Amino acid sequence: MLRLGHGQVEWLAIFVLALVRAGWVLTREPVLSGDTPRYWNPADPLHTLRFDLGQGPGQLVQMIYLLPMNAATGVQALLAALVWGWACVVASRGLARWWFWIALAFSLSPWWLLWDNRLVTESITLAAMALFAAGAFRWVKEESATPMVAGAVIALLARPLTVPLVAVILVLVVVARGQWPRPRWSAMLLGALLVFAGVQAVAFNRAPVNYHWLPLPLQMEAVRAGDRFVSRSHVDGYVALAERHGMPDCAAAVEIPRGIAGLTSLWTATCPEMVEWLKQGGLPWQAELLENPGPTLREVAAGNWLLEAWGGDALQDRGWQSLREVARTWWWPAVRVMNLVMWTVLAVSVVWLARPGDRWTLRASLATAAVGFAAALGMFDGLEMWRHLLPALVTLAPAALASTGARVQSTRRLAGNRLRASPQPESTE
Repeated sequence: MLRLGHGQVEWLAIFVLALVRAGWVLTREPVLSGDTPRYWNPADPLHTLRFDLGQGPGQLVQMIYLLPMNAATGVQALLAALVWGWACVVASRGLARWWFWIALAFSLSPWWLLWDNRLVTESITLAAMALFAAGAFRWVKEESATPMVAGAVIALLARPLTVPLVAVILVLVVVARGQWPRPRWSAMLLGALLVFAGVQAVAFNRAPVNYHWLPLPLQMEAVRAGDRFVSRSHVDGYVALAERHGMPDCAAAVEIPRGIAGLTSLWTATCPEMVEWLKQGGLPWQAELLENPGPTLREVAAGNWLLEAWGGDALQDRGWQSLREVARTWWWPAVRVMNLVMWTVLAVSVVWLARPGDRWTLRASLATAAVGFAAALGMFDGLEMWRHLLPALVTLAPAALASTGARVQSTRRLAGNRLRASPQPESTE
């Protein structure tokens, strides 16, 4: 009878789970969103690579989406599951084996599974950021740089807009370890991808985008200004503050629904002066924080997105809708319980990273960088707050777990150490 050794069971579970996730996605209808045309365009497939025209950016995702739609989501789910599994192995190294299974269960949260059959960047990006964060801590403990480098490469190619957080974490771990990743070509590759991702981020933000609710193609600064308005204009003091920052009086003459439903009214039913004000950036998020801090922070800390999060997004998918139809009475309670569990895990991860002890500066700095990046994204892009925070939030638990385990040497390094330590035969000369 075949007996699997230590580590083989874990990888067998990872491969089986990856096949199950891919198979599950292949039986479901792919979900499209307003962002999908930037990554998938069957009429002109290669046009999506033009980040200078507001497409993408995310070359890895765009190349996968050259496949037929169902095949593309299947490959996406398979790759995401394998990368997640690798992240679980890396994060739990040096710990009791059951920590791997806890990490694998974490990778199956609806927060991450939700994106497997959606033509957007989240599915692969979240898995890659988890691998990157876990690999970064293991590399600082003088283990292989391969997981860290692979995670960073996949994340930067899947979603270049993660470049600020990836760059900060790389700087932190390079300073902590006191050397660049080896071999040298891996450091050069990371440097090139960081520069390329930065160029794409700048070009994307300057390029005009054309969502169906916009009266004309506009830069992302204007789009985000509109998103913030429909997301937070109900906050106490927001309208008065916006008026002090130049919002035209005609805005008050139109009833603008809150959230996504208000976008069409905001951009088409208000006066031309309102459109021009939004094109100039509307009410800056910095002004919200500095001049109206109390109500703004209360909204961020107590908004419905904290409790509902993935529950609303899931209902865009017929598969999740059918589950809700079967369990109408407990759908939203279950959603809120899952979110409470996930927020608790992330809060505990932050506390654990900030604990006193060895490498406290690195751990606390990484937690601060991840939380700070998430907070900044939530402030300047109010409409999809939860979705866009995920690439930062997903780094916390893998980093906390990887910071705990003892250093584990590779088999090759251990063999080399034994060879050097073995007694050498005396010379007969």
